[in-house]
Amino acid sequence: MRSIPEIIGLDEKGVVVNAGRNRTTSGRVFFGTFIFLGVLSLALLITVIVQARNNGKNDNTNNNKNENKNEVCLTQGCISAATHQLRSADSTVASNLCKDFYTYACGGWQKTHPIQSFDVERTILGDIIDRRDMEIERLLDSPIIRSNERSWEYKVKTYYTECRDDYVRVNNTASYMIAIMQDPSTINGWFMFDNSAEDASALAVFGIRTRFDENDPTIKRLELYPAGLSMEVTDYGEDDPISTARRAAFQIYIIEIMKLLAKDAGITDINVEDRAFTVANDVFTIEKFLADSLRRNPTTNVPRTTNLQEISAQFFVKTKQNVIKEIYMLFFLV
Repeated sequence: MRSIPEIIGLDEKGVVVNAGRNRTTSGRVFFGTFIFLGVLSLALLITVIVQARNNGKNDNTNNNKNENKNEVCLTQGCISAATHQLRSADSTVASNLCKDFYTYACGGWQKTHPIQSFDVERTILGDIIDRRDMEIERLLDSPIIRSNERSWEYKVKTYYTECRDDYVRVNNTASYMIAIMQDPSTINGWFMFDNSAEDASALAVFGIRTRFDENDPTIKRLELYPAGLSMEVTDYGEDDPISTARRAAFQIYIIEIMKLLAKDAGITDINVEDRAFTVANDVFTIEKFLADSLRRNPTTNVPRTTNLQEISAQFFVKTKQNVIKEIYMLFFLV
């Protein structure tokens, strides 16, 4: 006879055996597991909270340290940077800084640092370089402390002084210039000093050379080159405000040089300034003639040419009229 399959809680005859005890055991196991998981979750939560509080304390401590460091930044660099930024800002446009922050941050610098007529741009980096150059010049201008001729300071500052070679540093500077101009090896026909003899070189104003012709390379031509031009070629003939101002400044510069040369030569008569003005005007006239000869025809782009005969007709023929004594009197008053 086949037996009845075993059923949990029943014996072979189908009588209930320990059913309540099995249910009680299962409930205890489930309850214990729940309590264990709850305790574990609580422990993890407490650990996270404690760790977060510790991190917060560390962050506050670091922030306080950084704040303290920032508050006590009174070094020359910090003060200089802050001052520079305040001067560069334009507080008058603060209401519009969200739309145009550049004007707010740099508008003040643009107002106090205009671009000069002889510059194409001006930048903060360029100003830093200029200040560096001024500082180097100030150091080179300072008195020599290490007076030993072998010392680096003596060599550097002496070399710098000799390169400058101006009236403040070198006595009788004009005598060196006069000696060079009166060197017999350079004299070739210009009246520079006393208006009665050829005593200075024409190379003081221009040079002469030969070059192959631009249109016919088989032909050589005589060419003047601006050995003595003091300005750009265009400044001698243009009528724009910049060229006009440069021409005026150039003649004033020559007048001042003439007066210094006269002073070094011991000439003190009352007509020195008028004669210096004549020299300045004559020098400009000669240089303008050379500049015009070097300029190209704006229509045909062909070089404007000249020759020695034309130059003689322009200037040297006036010797017979005694006007040459004024045109070529450059440095005559010394």
